[in-house]
Amino acid sequence: YVNYFNYTNPDELCFSWVPGKNTKKILALKFEQEVYKKGLQYLQVLHLPNELINKCFSKTYMEVMQTLCENAELVLLFSACKPKRVTVRDYLNNSSRKHPLIGMQHVIECVCVGAGEMRHYLCTLCCLTIANRM
Repeated sequence: YVNYFNYTNPDELCFSWVPGKNTKKILALKFEQEVYKKGLQYLQVLHLPNELINKCFSKTYMEVMQTLCENAELVLLFSACKPKRVTVRDYLNNSSRKHPLIGMQHVIECVCVGAGEMRHYLCTLCCLTIANRM
């Protein structure tokens, strides 16, 4: 439950400074409400042409993903079914967020300059890294 709300709506999470709450029960109830509103989400199966399946059959995982990403229609289908994720930066810039995130002044952004421009965040108190996606 925590990972789902981490990615989709961090405001639903109860942080450590909120005492006396059983987060597992709270998140399970909220997750059930999400399922009730949106319905069950099933694994989507894409019907691929036989020549594309044969082309991917003997390739490694990375080569298959690269081949599938070359097809613009498949990329649109994959992106349409993925839940929208919230980045740390977007959450910090959101003035209407529910939690003030005490201690966020200790989190710094690290950017690796280059083609991919990879980013992550570092907590200067506990020396843990946080991925760009929460």
